Amino acid sequence: MDARGYTRVRIVSPSEGFTQPEILAEAKAGQFDEQLTSASIQMRVLELLNGNVPSPTPQGEAYKILLVAACNSYRKLLPSIFEHIADEIELLMPDDLLAAGSVLSQTVDTLTEDDCKDVEILGWLYQFYISERKDQVMARKSAVPTEDIPAVTQLFTPHWIVRYLVENSLGRLWMLNHPQSRLIDHMPYYIAPCTLDIPVRDSSSLRTLDIPVRDGCGWHPADSRERQKSLFPSVFRGIHYVR
Repeated sequence: MDARGYTRVRIVSPSEGFTQPEILAEAKAGQFDEQLTSASIQMRVLELLNGNVPSPTPQGEAYKILLVAACNSYRKLLPSIFEHIADEIELLMPDDLLAAGSVLSQTVDTLTEDDCKDVEILGWLYQFYISERKDQVMARKSAVPTEDIPAVTQLFTPHWIVRYLVENSLGRLWMLNHPQSRLIDHMPYYIAPCTLDIPVRDSSSLRTLDIPVRDGCGWHPADSRERQKSLFPSVFRGIHYVR
């Protein structure tokens, strides 16, 4: 949000030419965004920064207060992303957020502004954060509990896969009904259907081929035949299945 300019004052990123988060730098200069911080929070921050309240890391503690206040403020606009941070949760936050090598500094250094221009970075971050749990669940020898299923099923889908699926479903339907449409020029993943003129005398002469990849339902070639037959008996009746 900082990198894309969605925040009035940068919460985790420094302004150009500075090293500390902009919200802290402005607080040190006595400037506050009143939509993010209440008067009581501003007073707490100033007391820490001015040394009126003893603290081993006054700037770090002041920044935590500002960070929590900003997140709770953004919760009003984006409740599905920002959960309310209560006082007890605030105590669990690292004390070295401003130190070199901290989670915050590494995040700012790694996620450059150019990286943040690609919305897919959110998906890859999500994939990274659940990867350890996903590996743990996948390694289980027994049945996967219901609460662990999202870790192995709710995975990030890259943009090109979404384009491929849409262009070869809705896109194909459109092209079949509008064969002269120039929409095809904007569908790089579209695969034009091909027709084979193969005479079929009766159903017993038909053969189905097991494609050696997973299909959209998650079936694997090793077990797809029996599952398909059990689900679609009327389709497979009279049809011979060959590999």
